[in-house]
Amino acid sequence: MIKINLLPQELRKKKKTPFFDKFFVYVFLGLVLALALLWFQTQQQQAEIETLENEIARVTAEIQRYQRQVELANEVQILRDKIAVRIDAMKSLEIQRPFWVKTFEEFAGIIPEFLWIDEFIEVEKIVTIKGTSYNLKGVANFIAGLIHSEFFSDIRLNFIRESAAAGNVTQYNYELSGNVVFASAERYSGEFIEQKEDGVIVAEEPISIPEPPQPLGREALEREKETTLEAVRKIPPEPPTE
Repeated sequence: MIKINLLPQELRKKKKTPFFDKFFVYVFLGLVLALALLWFQTQQQQAEIETLENEIARVTAEIQRYQRQVELANEVQILRDKIAVRIDAMKSLEIQRPFWVKTFEEFAGIIPEFLWIDEFIEVEKIVTIKGTSYNLKGVANFIAGLIHSEFFSDIRLNFIRESAAAGNVTQYNYELSGNVVFASAERYSGEFIEQKEDGVIVAEEPISIPEPPQPLGREALEREKETTLEAVRKIPPEPPTE
């Protein structure tokens, strides 16, 4: 039998879409949207990665380009440090040179007759003197002269030994030690002048104006007899001659 719906269109029953079908439609649309967002983010991150890789490649190329300049700069710095050490050593030598000139002038004036020096060694302000004399009096006068000198201090007699020289001549080998008084070097060292242009050192030269020392040596022996006697007491008496 044929059924005919004679109701108007607005009164007719609408056919219902099953809820299950709508759920799958919404899920599908959500997945599509999520995939679209994921693809967009992936493309964006890929673009950022490519930008970073290009920047890294550019920086690496710059580093390689300037690597030689960096090595040269390091070599120049090492060379400058070595030159600075040498300049400091030269300054020290130039400043101490007048002092050593005066020291050896004074030392030469102290040496008495019939006495000579075999070794003069200075290590870290400690001086060791070895020599020979034909008599004990010469050694005593030498010790006294060193005691009076402003360039030496704490003079000690380490040993003195009798020995025979050619022609049956008696001689004495001795060794002294003491300190070099570098504090007196300031009186003779002067100054070390640095010439600069635009803050750069172009020349360095010492300017020394030594001050003449006070009378020392044998004149001091005459003025200070007590010190001389103290030096003589350190020397054993000469053996009686037959």
